[in-house]
Amino acid sequence: MRSKFGIVLLLILVPASLSAQAWSGYLTYEMAYPTAETGDFISDMSLGGVGIGYRRFLFYPGFAIGVSWQWNTFQEKTRDLIELDGISVSGDQLRRIYASPILFNADYYYSGPEHEWLVWPYAGVGVGPCYIDKSLQVGIADYEEKNWHFGIAPRAGMYFPIYNMIDGVVNFSYNYIFKAGDDTAHSFWGIGIGFAYRK
Repeated sequence: MRSKFGIVLLLILVPASLSAQAWSGYLTYEMAYPTAETGDFISDMSLGGVGIGYRRFLFYPGFAIGVSWQWNTFQEKTRDLIELDGISVSGDQLRRIYASPILFNADYYYSGPEHEWLVWPYAGVGVGPCYIDKSLQVGIADYEEKNWHFGIAPRAGMYFPIYNMIDGVVNFSYNYIFKAGDDTAHSFWGIGIGFAYRK
């Protein structure tokens, strides 16, 4: 009986407490530098990315949970030798990777708006699915591999006040995306710069 009462009380109190908690949404311009097997395939940086996210603070400042989506485009024209199905191929090539992580995040904030700090640093980690579209064009031949992977992304960053409820955001991350299907693992360093709205 006591356990049933506890469950009912939890179902009543948790939504009420969540509705009173602070939240933040953000939009960032994303850049990324490929590493390991991703860097072997494409060495150029990604300069055409975007990120959006939402966080709800369990304690303010303190722990926050949220979800984020990111899109990075890696592209390179090269004549480097590459192996396809055990055959070495050279010639004009266009290599592309579209990486789109959807992450569930947990972060710890070391300060907040109620403190007189110039910045509000945080650190955390995100885990979740990542869609990878990897393609190689050699002459008129086109090879493409599309897979859903699982990824993990430790990260750190900072917020800084701009005006009223508008903040600037800078974040750094390392995305590791595990092997899936016939595709390799992928990894890249990321940096995001943008704006956030908090309430």
